[in-house]
Amino acid sequence: MITEETLRQDPSWIFLLMGLPAETFWQLVEDAEKEYPAYERQRHARPGRKRDVGGGRQCDLPLVIRIAMVLTYLRLHINQELVAKYRIAEVHSEFNIK
Repeated sequence: MITEETLRQDPSWIFLLMGLPAETFWQLVEDAEKEYPAYERQRHARPGRKRDVGGGRQCDLPLVIRIAMVLTYLRLHINQELVAKYRIAEVHSEFNIK
């Protein structure tokens, strides 16, 4: 199973799966973590929203794993069974990749 701890303990996974140097990946994650709250506020405030803020399924994956999963998919075009090794259901992997 690939977790944030796995990626931090063995940075070679980052290059193997995503094709990025580890430093670049962690900088990308850091930048995304800064921008993500503003993006979420904007997304939740869009007109015509059908559910109240907080409604619907909650994402239970850390942002770092979602970023790693998408970058891995974009680089390798792998099937969802391997993506599921990120310890998520296939339904969630489809949701994050789209």
